[in-house]
Amino acid sequence: MPGVDRSSSFMRWLYSQPDVKTRTQKDCTHLLLCGGMLHMNKEQEENAYQLLADDIENNKPNYLVEKRTPVFRFCQDYDFVSISPHGISKEQFLMYLKFVQKVMRELFPELDDEELKVIVLRAENKKKRVDDLHVQRKTVVNGVVTSVKTDLATKMMTKSGFHTVWPKLFVNRATAIRVRFALCQALRQQFPDFALQRTSMGDDVEEIQFDTWTSVLDYSIYIDNGLRMVGSNKAEKCTRCNQKNTSKTPCELCFFDGQNRGYTEQGRPYIVMACVEANGSENENISRMLFHNAREAVRQTSLRVYDVTLAQLTKPSWFTDTDEMNALLDKIGENSTGVPTKKRKRTADGNANSLNSTDFSAAIGEKRTINIGNRLYEFEVISLQDNRAVIFERFINSRMQHGKNNITLRKIMISTDSSKPYILAVSATKWCLNVAREHNGQDIFYIYNGRTVEQRCWSMKDGNDRLHGPCTGKAAIRFFHENGVCMPTQKRNEIFPAVLDVQDDNDRLQSPVPQLELTADQREISTRVTAPNNVHPEASSKIIQYMSRLNDYRRELELRLHLPVRKHIHYSFGRLDEDANE
Repeated sequence: MPGVDRSSSFMRWLYSQPDVKTRTQKDCTHLLLCGGMLHMNKEQEENAYQLLADDIENNKPNYLVEKRTPVFRFCQDYDFVSISPHGISKEQFLMYLKFVQKVMRELFPELDDEELKVIVLRAENKKKRVDDLHVQRKTVVNGVVTSVKTDLATKMMTKSGFHTVWPKLFVNRATAIRVRFALCQALRQQFPDFALQRTSMGDDVEEIQFDTWTSVLDYSIYIDNGLRMVGSNKAEKCTRCNQKNTSKTPCELCFFDGQNRGYTEQGRPYIVMACVEANGSENENISRMLFHNAREAVRQTSLRVYDVTLAQLTKPSWFTDTDEMNALLDKIGENSTGVPTKKRKRTADGNANSLNSTDFSAAIGEKRTINIGNRLYEFEVISLQDNRAVIFERFINSRMQHGKNNITLRKIMISTDSSKPYILAVSATKWCLNVAREHNGQDIFYIYNGRTVEQRCWSMKDGNDRLHGPCTGKAAIRFFHENGVCMPTQKRNEIFPAVLDVQDDNDRLQSPVPQLELTADQREISTRVTAPNNVHPEASSKIIQYMSRLNDYRRELELRLHLPVRKHIHYSFGRLDEDANE
């Protein structure tokens, strides 16, 4: 096989985007089969996918694997091996898929036919050597088995690969794993001998079991791996130089010279084969459209999705949990609703997301456990049309500097415990206070900590255009904090109504202030402080600011200690006023 071709529009764009490359699995959103890990934001993804579609139409190869978002389009990876030199035919696979669609209707009864529509992608067949095949030779006399002999054999088989993607069915890993095990159980019942070859020679019968549904339906795509994108070729490390060529003469096979390439082209891209309706019949019109419209094929088969609703799985009566499935669910630390399991919640720093690594691609209604200051908070993603989101967006637009355009939120998460009010929101606009302009790719966040709203940015870049160094540096964080604004109690109570349940404490605040017996010296000092005519205007302003700041510190302490939240007290000379508007 020749070396990989890196001349596509997508690869050229990739080389012009140095910030897209990453070295950490944690940040990785895409993998290159020809070497490399990528981190793309939503805008970069859209650009990349347009280029991928153009390359498909121009027959230019790419080698891109897409990793899942926390909620993703449900997909399956079928890897068949067959004794037939032609592998699994289209008609044979669609027969299996028709039954799969029947089971999917049972698993997701609340979804309509459009949401259960599935796209089938197929790769070219490949010859594969399979060792340790179990061959049973039986002697049958008058219908009775008189002897059985088992041998191991090696045969050349044909591998057939299919990907199925449901464009409008959105799941998380736990749901996908449960569906996979349910389908394996159902397919074994319906097609028990799908991979059994039986040959009769007189009284002798030879049986070869060359595949099982457990090995056909791969679950690794839900654990670690991603899925090769439509139109993307397979690439493998060069077997000749094994990427250890240090000479100046490039490898004749892959052209590896110690720095570049080291991978060989394997071909076999996944292309659209069919679009199948919920009832199992092929929609030939949509099949043709997707086959000829590369952009639509890329868009509808991409696993990565944002701002979607998680589908609810219904467990059928015939489905029984297996130890293997439960072990996988324990490994990923989630249940079918996407909420972390208790084992994960008890981990204060390992499995729970930290504030600066929070994944905002969760679906509406999905929950996240986030570690903030070594304390775990549970957040729920709410709709942008939710009244709480509308109040918060209006507040930051009215009180915070944000360049020329209004702040538009893209996703908002709110703490589920109203006694610990916290809001995390990501903005669709990228105006950053620290650079006084819009970032090219970095998202901007707005965080309410129970007292103030602050803008935050996780960009690690430094440069002359940064007012206070990198946005993640101490100076910039202090700058963001100083530019935060206090949210009035009325606004806070509209978002977190449960905080209002402090009537006893408020009654004490509303009762008359007791008159204390003062000494002559105390009375003289009190008169000087409370009499407006005896206080210098500049001094009075500073005292008011100081007292107001003390009040803010008191409120923050109450929130952190989970004490009843008092009404805000407005300090002025000669009186204490409860200000309902503060």
